[in-house]
Amino acid sequence: MVAWRVYNALDTVQTAVNNVTVLASATATTGEKIAAGVELAGSLVGGSSGRQAAGSAVRAVEGGAAKESARITKEVLGRKALGADGAKSTQIIERENGKMISRTHEVTKDGKVIHQHQNHTGKHGGERQFPDEWTGTKTIKAPYENIPPSFPADRVPGGRTF
Repeated sequence: MVAWRVYNALDTVQTAVNNVTVLASATATTGEKIAAGVELAGSLVGGSSGRQAAGSAVRAVEGGAAKESARITKEVLGRKALGADGAKSTQIIERENGKMISRTHEVTKDGKVIHQHQNHTGKHGGERQFPDEWTGTKTIKAPYENIPPSFPADRVPGGRTF
């Protein structure tokens, strides 16, 4: 029993050293660093629950649940001719690793945005709108089907809102 406890303590120390080495490594991937950090945290919590939580998180990371940093690109497509009202229309297509994730329609006239809305594309092709506060894109004179939902500001301690 004593030998098992000594072995277990040495194994825990060795695992912690290995995880700290991975965290400090300049060549480790983000997924490897996440796995090392989670395993280290689990060993610090101790007990079977800490080890189980760490093991589950590491398996999720190794299985691809934690993505490497995504490559986001924007493509701006402009209409060749001005609209009937003399305005310029552009579509801004945003892609994550080559797959379309959003489309922003923007119409400008005399340098001022007169119409703008953003549609987000789900992984199965469905489109939806999110509140302006979430996306950072202001909705201006959008058609009814493209008006995003709005929610009241959340109350925080001290009566402030954000």
